[in-house]
Amino acid sequence: MAGGRIIFGKPKRKPKGRLVVRGRSFAIKIKNECQSSVLPDEYQERAAKAYSEGALDLLDGELRCNCGARVGARKSNMGDFFAPTRHPVYKAPRQPARKRGPRK
Repeated sequence: MAGGRIIFGKPKRKPKGRLVVRGRSFAIKIKNECQSSVLPDEYQERAAKAYSEGALDLLDGELRCNCGARVGARKSNMGDFFAPTRHPVYKAPRQPARKRGPRK
């Protein structure tokens, strides 16, 4: 080998401008998070029954928040009620574009 010379091609360049994440991030960031703190009344009873049976995590995606999103439930630590799991604010799906007829 030739001392310190690169024989085959150019040396690898380090990518510039890339974000390097070091360590672990445990927090999940949700954009435009819903601020609703209480589930509607019809779901409070259902969540209380599931909590007493120990199956609260099975309700994930079966309840509806006040904003309209499908959520699960979690026991609130501020009182004796159930709050929706963290989720983004529900946005209704966009209507498909109208297709025009043939041009003349």
